[in-house]
Amino acid sequence: MHVQQVVKSEGMQMSNGVPDTIVDNPRISEGFVASFAFLVILITVTTICLSFIKSSFDYFTGRRSVNRTVQCTRISVISESGSSKPSMNFSRFLSFNEFREYYKDLVSDSYYKLSLEFESLKVHGDEMIPCTEGDRGKNHSKNRFVNILPFDNTRVLLSTLEGVPFSDYINANYVSGYYSSDVKKEGPKHEYIATQGPLKNTIDDFWRLCWESKSKCIVMLTRLVDRDREKCAHYWPTSSSPVMYGEIEVEVLSESPESYSVHKWIVMEFKLRHKEQERCVRHYQFQTWPDFESVEPPEALVYFVREVRTYAPYPTLGKPFAPIIIHCSAGVGRTGTFIGVDIAMNQIKMNKAINIPSIVSKMRKERVWMVQTEQQYICIYKCAIAILDEIETVEDADI
Repeated sequence: MHVQQVVKSEGMQMSNGVPDTIVDNPRISEGFVASFAFLVILITVTTICLSFIKSSFDYFTGRRSVNRTVQCTRISVISESGSSKPSMNFSRFLSFNEFREYYKDLVSDSYYKLSLEFESLKVHGDEMIPCTEGDRGKNHSKNRFVNILPFDNTRVLLSTLEGVPFSDYINANYVSGYYSSDVKKEGPKHEYIATQGPLKNTIDDFWRLCWESKSKCIVMLTRLVDRDREKCAHYWPTSSSPVMYGEIEVEVLSESPESYSVHKWIVMEFKLRHKEQERCVRHYQFQTWPDFESVEPPEALVYFVREVRTYAPYPTLGKPFAPIIIHCSAGVGRTGTFIGVDIAMNQIKMNKAINIPSIVSKMRKERVWMVQTEQQYICIYKCAIAILDEIETVEDADI
C-alpha cells in the first residue's frame, strides 16, 4: 500500500499495517525538541514577568497578599541576647556620646548593621495581637489597605450611631508617647491617634473621630495623590463655605504656606460645629514627603515637628489634654516616623539619652508596621543626630 510505503520510507517496520518499531526521524525529533524548549522558555518568562508586575503593584499600593482567615497580626519582639545580629541593650538608653558612636557603627559598610537592626524589629516571636474588628462586616470597606488593620486592644472606638451597624469602627489606633502613663504615671494614657488617610466613604467618620477625641491638631503627612495614585481623599472644604460631614460642620478659616529648605507644608485653621458647640482645629499638611521614603535634610522634619508642638504642646500635669491626630496614607510609615522623632526629641531633652529601637518596638505593639521602611527608620536616627548637632553648636557658642 501507498501508506505502508511512505511509513517504511521513514524507517518503520509494518505488521498488518501497524508499526512494530518506531525509529526516530532526526528532523522531526529536532523540531519537536526545539518547539518544546521554546514553549517552556516562553512560559517561564511570562511567569517571571507577571510575578514582577504583581510585586511592583503590591509594593506601590501596599496591597500585599493577606490570608483572610488569619484574624490577628504578629507583633515585633526584640531579642536582647543570643542573636548574631548587631544589637544594643534595648532596655538601656544611650548617652549622647554612646549614641553617636553606636550610630557611626550602624551606618558603616553601607548601613549594613542598621539594616539588620531594622530587620530585627520585624515580625518574629510568639506574641499575637488580634485585629479582627477591621475585617468584620462593613468594616472591611473602610480600610484603605487590606493588610493594615487596627489592633483590637488599642483601636479608637467611635460612638455608635443608632440603627447603623459597625458605626463605631474607624481604622485608627491610640499610640503612647513619652508622657504616656506607662512612662510617666501622671501623664495621659495616649498622646497620639494614628490613622489612615480618609477614604471617600470614611470622611464623615474621620470628622467624628476629630470631634469625639477633642483633638485640636491634625497632622497630614501625605499628598492627596502620589505617583498617580490616590493616597488620601480631600476631606475638608475646598472653599470658605462651611460643609457638613455627617453631623459635623467644617469651615476653613485661614490657609498659609510655610517651608524649610526644599520642603513645604500648609497650615490651615478649621472651625468645627456640632449642634450648639464649636471648636477650632489646626491642620498641618506636609506636602513634600514621598510615600515609603524619608525627609532630606532631616533638619526639615525636626523643624516641622517643633512647629506642630508650638501649637499642640506636650501634656502638662493638671491641664486638659487631647491627642494629636496623625495620618499619612496607610497611617503607619510616615505617621510612625513623625511620632518616633517626636518621642526621640523628648528623650534627648528629658533623659539626656536615646533609645530608638525601643521607641519603634513600643509603637508596633499599638499599631501594625509603624515606621514601615528602612529609610524611615534611618530618618529617625538622622533626626536625632541633627538635634545632637544643634545642642553641641549651642554649647560651643556658650564656651
